[in-house]
Amino acid sequence: MDRTEAFVHELAALQLQETEQIRLYFLHNASPAAQQWWADTQAHLLARYPDADQLALQGLLHPTASPVPHPPLLLCYWIEGRPAPGAAETLAATIADTYAKGAPSGFTQAPSINLGPLADVLVRLCQNQGHILRRLAPQVLDLYERAGRRSRHWNQWDGTAAVLMHGVLPHLTDSREDQQVIDRIIRSFENVFHGTYRRKEAGVDAAIGRYLARALEGDPEPSIYKALVWYKEYAGIDHFLTACRNLEKHAKLKPPIDRYVAYDPTGSPLNWTVHLLRTIRPPTQPDAARGDELKGISPAALITACFYAPSWSILAEPHLDWPGFADLTRWLRRYGGPAPWSEHQEPTKDEEEETGAIDRDLAESAMAAMGEQRLKQLCKHPLAKGLYRDGLFYLQAIRGENGADVEAKFLKRSKQAVRALGLLPDEGDTLQRYLALRRFAKEARQFGAKRQASEQLAVESGLANLAATTGYADLAQLEWAMETQIADEVDPSTRRWSIDSYTVYIAPDEKATLVVQKEGKSLKSTPPAVRQAPEYEEIKEAREMLIAQWDRVRRRLEAAMALGEVMEAGAFLAGLRTPAGKAMIPTLVLRCGDTEVLNWQTLAGESIDPAAIETVQVLHPLQLTESQTLERWRRHAAGLGIIQPLPQLQREVYHRTAAETDGSDRYLGRKVRVGTLTDRLKKRGWQMGSEGALMKRLPGRLYAGFWFEDGAAWYGPTEVLTVGQLHLDPKLSPLAFSEVMRDVDLATQAASPDPTAFPERSDRT
Repeated sequence: MDRTEAFVHELAALQLQETEQIRLYFLHNASPAAQQWWADTQAHLLARYPDADQLALQGLLHPTASPVPHPPLLLCYWIEGRPAPGAAETLAATIADTYAKGAPSGFTQAPSINLGPLADVLVRLCQNQGHILRRLAPQVLDLYERAGRRSRHWNQWDGTAAVLMHGVLPHLTDSREDQQVIDRIIRSFENVFHGTYRRKEAGVDAAIGRYLARALEGDPEPSIYKALVWYKEYAGIDHFLTACRNLEKHAKLKPPIDRYVAYDPTGSPLNWTVHLLRTIRPPTQPDAARGDELKGISPAALITACFYAPSWSILAEPHLDWPGFADLTRWLRRYGGPAPWSEHQEPTKDEEEETGAIDRDLAESAMAAMGEQRLKQLCKHPLAKGLYRDGLFYLQAIRGENGADVEAKFLKRSKQAVRALGLLPDEGDTLQRYLALRRFAKEARQFGAKRQASEQLAVESGLANLAATTGYADLAQLEWAMETQIADEVDPSTRRWSIDSYTVYIAPDEKATLVVQKEGKSLKSTPPAVRQAPEYEEIKEAREMLIAQWDRVRRRLEAAMALGEVMEAGAFLAGLRTPAGKAMIPTLVLRCGDTEVLNWQTLAGESIDPAAIETVQVLHPLQLTESQTLERWRRHAAGLGIIQPLPQLQREVYHRTAAETDGSDRYLGRKVRVGTLTDRLKKRGWQMGSEGALMKRLPGRLYAGFWFEDGAAWYGPTEVLTVGQLHLDPKLSPLAFSEVMRDVDLATQAASPDPTAFPERSDRT
């Protein structure tokens, strides 16, 4: 056995003994234990084989013919991490002389080896030697094609593909041979146009331009549509003009509506035109300067193009004589696409922050500018009805044309109807619609996590629309105004029912206790005469309204605290007119302007007049920690014997560490029962995301979420799974971070099969 064979033999033995460590290492998520194992392995072998770097290269290039297991992954990684002198050139020459042509000398057939890792090593060895990589690119592509890696495991090698492409491009010329190289790279590695590896490169754009011209001519070559589907940078008026002219060329064809038409290379000649328009970027200032070039395009083609690319309608409108067209098409795109409850909702670069409310004012001004006749033409356009059906539904609701349809769909729990209920014109039924939406949200709690979360988001949007429709500045003002109106109608302090010799009223407490008195004495139970009286149904309804109000007010106050919401004092303090607000608000620490108060008194004992304040905030304990008053407020509240209706002063607080920029391992490895976990989290606004994750979306289009290491969120409720890493948006505020961590910590503890597995932790206060 020669030294190369002995080295490979020993490395193979280590591979067999440490299979799990190797698996962890080569998943690109190397644990500290796996990293230490690899460092120890290298040190051990280098001590025995001082020329191990050269032996590793020889072992990879000329594998032994003996039955010793060959460890190509470990050899590849060894060479990449510790390349011997001339490794790139040696590896390239061997590829040319051996694997690309046939069996090496002394072998009856080419040795069995995974060609993908071999190509990866070569590409990364040459990434700083672009001239070598350019020369070797055809051989590398041959290896990838022979390895069959274009159709699977792309997420493990798209970085290597990007290195190859961007290492080659700067060294290309205009020669036919070089253009063939870049075409092969694009066809083989279409994924380099997707995600973090996509970069603006002249060579790529030129190749894509040639592909696009062929696609618009109906060329069904599969490699063309693969590359174009992944290309996400269509931009500029030249691309828009190309699409418009192709629409004119095929004016007799019906434009497709299906968003996936681009994946069919044998379909309509308009497929690629539609794909281009759907993915084109909004116009820039240089594009706007060339807007007059749209004069020669027919109005029909311009209108069709703008339905697919509404952001370009602002340049087309002057050539259509359709005032308001740009505003209305962009409005339809914004509100006729994925709704705020959709897990697939992604903001476009020209969209503003999504608040849940539909912009009623913009729709009304655009419709007024367009005029009734043109508006009817637009609403009847096949593309408007096909692409923006929901947007047209909301538009009709604003105009008051589909009230009966909205109500019928609302009863069937259509989320579009829930959203549209708040858009119908104000006919003095604001309270009825508010209560209907609140009942809908309460009924949603009976469903699974994903449906519950989406229905709750639909209700929030419907309420925000109702606030705008009825003239309230924001949702908070609407909520407090409606709760006050409910309390005024069934105020326990003034509302009394006289039934025979009995007096009946509702106590202003959390349980809305029914009190029956006779001759001034309270009875222990409700007598039959009261239960059988006609007024008793009205009494029960009033009691149910007050019980529901306690729940809503508590949730509203906790949400305001968790979001750090600063509220206008006039609207917020109207809640003191409700029994729930009167009982809860004085027990919470508030910031009134710049002053912290509890029951309208400061820590120093000074009283403030609620009527004199302008803003109010229910303070989070994290904010009290920052002001260094949390412990003092805790002692003060305990001394007064205050019992808070929601966790505030005793709420758990979590602080972000320097290592938790975009993720956290705090709860990694916790075992949980899926059903209990999802039930807990869905009450806090979490929902099932793609691929079995649990996700939470936060204001500002921020997110948090996690997957399980051994299953998915839709597994059976009794399944026990392992929590994976928590993924966090780097832009999360300290308050949002604390609330997310609290959600997961408390939910995973409650869902643990072993409640004793959670000792007191030092990462929360």
